[in-house]
Amino acid sequence: MTDLTAPVPGLRPLSLRLREETRRRGSEDLEAMRSRGLNVIPLDAAGVELWRQAAEGAYPRVRGGFTPADAFDRAMAIRDEYRGKAAAQR
Repeated sequence: MTDLTAPVPGLRPLSLRLREETRRRGSEDLEAMRSRGLNVIPLDAAGVELWRQAAEGAYPRVRGGFTPADAFDRAMAIRDEYRGKAAAQR
């Protein structure tokens, strides 16, 4: 089995570039949709929480079905670790 935690040489610059491009394109794409009549409704904290609950409600179907259970569990652990570090920095 592949060690998904092992560093991959050269991956950090690529991941930073991808993140930057994704954020830039997201804004550009949103503006393009607005210019074509999309009505954007920002979510407040309650709306974000409802969205999160809906997504998490699908986890049992995703884990082991769409995504191998071990990969899903590892991704959730990495996400939780990141969120914990981000919260500690606030």
